[in-house]
Amino acid sequence: WAATGPGLWSVDANWTDSLNNGHFSPGNIEASFSGAQVEIDFSYNSTAGSNSTDDQSVSTPDLVYFGGANSLLIESGKTLTAGGVTVFSGASALINVNGTFNLTPSDPNTGGEDIEVSNGGNFSIGGNATIGSLQGDNTGTVNLGAHQLTIGTTNQSTTYDGVIQGSGGSLKVSGGTLALSNTNTYTGGTTVSSGALYVTSGSSTASGTGSGNVVVNSGATIGGFGRIGGNLTVSSGATLSPGVSSTRQITIGGALSLSGTLSIQLSNNSLGFLNDKVELENGATIDPLSATLSLSLASGFTPTLGEWFVIMENTSLTSPITGLFSNGGTGLFATDNVGNVYSIGYTPTAVTLTDLGPAPVPEPSAYLLLSGGLIGLFFVRRLHRSR
Repeated sequence: WAATGPGLWSVDANWTDSLNNGHFSPGNIEASFSGAQVEIDFSYNSTAGSNSTDDQSVSTPDLVYFGGANSLLIESGKTLTAGGVTVFSGASALINVNGTFNLTPSDPNTGGEDIEVSNGGNFSIGGNATIGSLQGDNTGTVNLGAHQLTIGTTNQSTTYDGVIQGSGGSLKVSGGTLALSNTNTYTGGTTVSSGALYVTSGSSTASGTGSGNVVVNSGATIGGFGRIGGNLTVSSGATLSPGVSSTRQITIGGALSLSGTLSIQLSNNSLGFLNDKVELENGATIDPLSATLSLSLASGFTPTLGEWFVIMENTSLTSPITGLFSNGGTGLFATDNVGNVYSIGYTPTAVTLTDLGPAPVPEPSAYLLLSGGLIGLFFVRRLHRSR
C-alpha cells in the first residue's frame, strides 16, 4: 500500500504476508479511512525492516469510511476483496478499479461508495450489494453472478461504458441518473425504482439492459436511444422518454406495457422521422385509464398544419399495439407545450400524430356567456335550497 494523503489503511500496523504468497490480509481488522487517498500498488514492506514484497492481493472484512473525501485506487493486476463497505454520514468514497475488486457483502443494504471501473478493471459481487454510483470506460467489466446490484444511493449522474454480465444477475437503479452505453449480457432483469436509467448504446440490435425484463416504478424514468432486450413495464406515474439529443429512437425487443407517461419531443420532419419514437418488436398495451402522452417541441421547431409524426412503430405481425392514451378523456387528441393540438391515430402497427394547429382561443363573448351561465346556475341552486 502507498498512502498519498492523510490516513492509514488500518489503525493496526501489524499487517503481514504470513504465507509469503503474495496475499496480504489483516485478519479480522477492518480497513478504516477518513480523508484518505490510498493506492494498492506493486510493493509494500509487509513486515517491519523487511524488503519490499509484491503483494498481489489484499482482503479485509470491511472498508469503513468515517469522514471526509476518500479515494481508493486498485492498480492493474492487483485484487482487493472486501466483505462490505460502510460510508458514514459526512463521508464520501470513490473506489477506482483498474485491477479487481471483489465485494462479498453480508448486508446488502450497506454501501454508499462510488465505483469507477476503468483501464481493464473488474468489479465483481459475491452477494446482493448496494453502491452509490457506477461509472467507467468501455474496457471495464462488472460481474453480477446471480446477485442483484443496486445503484444510486449517492444520487450521482454517471455513465458506464463497460459491460455488465452475470447469469441470473439483476440491476436496480434506486436514485440518480445512470446511462449504460454498452451491450450488456446479465439475465436477471432490471428495476428502476427511483431516478432514471438511460440506454445509450445507439444499437437497435444489442441490448443495454441484458436479456431480462425491465420494470419502471412510479416516479422513475427510463429512456435513451438504444435497445431494451426484454419486456418493458412502465408503471402508472413512471415515464418512458425515448431519444437523447439528435438520436431519437429507442427499441424494445419484448412487449411494452405502458401505464405511465410517454414523453415525446417533436422535431423537424422534413428529412424523415426525426422526432422521438418507440420502435416495437413485440407490440404494446396502452392503458386507457392511466397512460398519458406528453408532447413538447424541440428548440426552434414549429410544426406545420397537417404535419404527420410517427411516435410508435410496431414491426410484429402477431403482437399488435392495443389500447389508447387517456388524454382528454378520449385519447384522440393531445396538446404540446406551446398549445398546438394533434389528433392521435392508432393502428396495430403504429401510433401517429397529425398537427391540427394552435388550440382555438374562445372569443370574449364566449367567456361572458359561460360566466353568465355559471352565475345563473349558482342562483338557481341557491333559490332551490331556500325552498
